[in-house]
Amino acid sequence: MANRNLITGSTIGFPAGTVNSGTNDCNSALKFESFAFSVDAADTITSVSVYLGGYGTQANRSLQCHVYDNSGNLPNVSLSYGTLTNFATGLQTITMNQVIAAQTRYHIVFKNLATVPATDYFRVYYASGFGIAGVSSSGTYEYTESNSPDGGSSWSAASAGKCGVIIGLASGRYIGFSATAQLTAQKYYGIIEGGVKFVTPANATLRITAACMCIYKSGTPTGNVSLKLRYGSTVAQTESIPASVITTGGGVYYMLKFAGVQSIPPSSICRLTIFDDAADSSSAYYSTQGYTFPDSDIVRGCISLLAQLSETTDNTANPIVWTDTNTKVYPFTLLLDGSQEFYTNNFKYIHKSRKHGF
Repeated sequence: MANRNLITGSTIGFPAGTVNSGTNDCNSALKFESFAFSVDAADTITSVSVYLGGYGTQANRSLQCHVYDNSGNLPNVSLSYGTLTNFATGLQTITMNQVIAAQTRYHIVFKNLATVPATDYFRVYYASGFGIAGVSSSGTYEYTESNSPDGGSSWSAASAGKCGVIIGLASGRYIGFSATAQLTAQKYYGIIEGGVKFVTPANATLRITAACMCIYKSGTPTGNVSLKLRYGSTVAQTESIPASVITTGGGVYYMLKFAGVQSIPPSSICRLTIFDDAADSSSAYYSTQGYTFPDSDIVRGCISLLAQLSETTDNTANPIVWTDTNTKVYPFTLLLDGSQEFYTNNFKYIHKSRKHGF
């Protein structure tokens, strides 16, 4: 167990790995872009949504969106496709109709069908670090990205944790994610505080035992960083992490085990935030990592608990005035009081003042 920590309890939230974003230009008839996925139960793909940048003349743009089966974690053979023409920059949706099996890897593949693809082409945007936590050890449920420079004769190695599509299913579900950029680092110091706002399910009380976010420092803040859980105007729990524990730069997730189980009522508006307990400055602060995503309910529906960025410039005000942004989000995880097992190898576990690194 040297590289993995076992914690009792199921989880809920919007987990990720090292957050980033990327793009790939389909500016040749031979350049394909692919995203892999699977589902837990048999279903039918009815739509694929993707954020595209358009170049050249809009009226000349044309693409095909294919569903491929899998061979060696890479696209193999096309099963069906939908088409999209005359599209602008933005989130676009392609109508599809493809039956898919449970726990089977498939690939969404984009091809440029423009007459002059070098001029009239599109750019595919994707999130990196998405869906890392909680995947099976075999990677069956992990999103990956690959691309081909030669019309599918060869493919780049599958790159884990990258997703640029939202797949609509006949069962009424949407899976996947779309991001346009990495969220610019927000600076939290002094009375500036920020994190995620989320809403608990209408039919359940969440019994939260711990919370996890990616936290890093810039410069040399003198204060410790605290993780605070609120619902409504109630402060459910505040836990502090010594400044010496926090790494400089992003990529490390910290999980704080609360002193006791926090019972959050159904339909509660909650905030999980970080703040600096010293004045510090814009050159010595704490921050986290996140995504900027398209302004669409399709995308927001793929984010657990409808989470979104939430910040205040004065956490001493009464009442605190929060600014919520529903096109930005920080990944986070809540550990619930339960009997299932949650594994991860991508965080540091903090209990009071003790550090356990994995």
